[in-house]
Amino acid sequence: MKLKFPFDKYPETARDIKNAIKKGASAVCTIDKEGADKNGEESLKNIPTKREYDRGAGYWVSHQLNEYEDGTAVLFVVD
Repeated sequence: MKLKFPFDKYPETARDIKNAIKKGASAVCTIDKEGADKNGEESLKNIPTKREYDRGAGYWVSHQLNEYEDGTAVLFVVD
């Protein structure tokens, strides 16, 4: 499954994804709905919220992947 991440809607997150991939992180993720909340909390635990910055990109991704089963591989594409 390929997911085109909307740079125009979530530019900060899109840049973070692109930078992580450039540094060697995989562009392919596996859906794990049961572990999603824990993983999200872990990844943001040392990152304070900032006014005008959206941490809701994860909700957008979750909504896009809602119909897919756990274990589905997802290729993130950011133009």
